Amino acid sequence: MWCENCICKVEPVGTFEEDYHSEVDAWEKFKILKCPHCGEELIYNADKCECGEYKCEKEEYCDSCIEAVEEVLSEAVDKLEKATGLDCMGAIDLLAYKLEM
Repeated sequence: MWCENCICKVEPVGTFEEDYHSEVDAWEKFKILKCPHCGEELIYNADKCECGEYKCEKEEYCDSCIEAVEEVLSEAVDKLEKATGLDCMGAIDLLAYKLEM
């Protein structure tokens, strides 16, 4: 499972809780999966990114890949600004145009 709080893959710890349902006048016992480190309720599964690192199943890529892409894009925008004289948004638009091709 994936802990959103710890931002890592964890082996869940199951705890049982009871809840009263007035519409059927009954108590229901159910298992909640929690992080063994912080106690946060676990909702999402862990999944592997294309690079091999673990990530939350709802994300396309892991944090390391996203950070690497952001760094490369920032450098590319800076280089385009210097090479063309475009402002930041102009350089971003030019990059987006070429990436869509």
